[in-house]
Amino acid sequence: MQDAIEAAAVSLVDGPDLSQEALSALHSVYQQNAVAALDIIDRKAITRLICPRGRTVYQVRGHGDRIYLVFLEQHYCECAAYEYTGKVLINHPCKHILAVRLAKAMGIIPSETLSDLSFAQRLSPQAMFPTNA
Repeated sequence: MQDAIEAAAVSLVDGPDLSQEALSALHSVYQQNAVAALDIIDRKAITRLICPRGRTVYQVRGHGDRIYLVFLEQHYCECAAYEYTGKVLINHPCKHILAVRLAKAMGIIPSETLSDLSFAQRLSPQAMFPTNA
């Protein structure tokens, strides 16, 4: 049932502008997460990272410049809200996942193409990767 509601809410998104109907539907389904997701979109805080092998991850800049990685196809986010609710309630996405879904439907996410090594470093900045130096 929740999947159908989410699909209906996201299907109301048609291009870069949201109608009053779409805003109302999103708020009724997601409540405060909808407001927070729209704030993320307004701040232009989402970037699609792509590597030559075709892998894609979304980088969402939070307040205070904290970066969250969102794997949309796997319905995964690094944030604490996902840890507490997203794993259990797959149909209740955190604000980062919701923002990426909406921005993707609106067609407004800028892309950045990275080398495979740079992509891997973004995914695991603490890891040591060999260089060709």
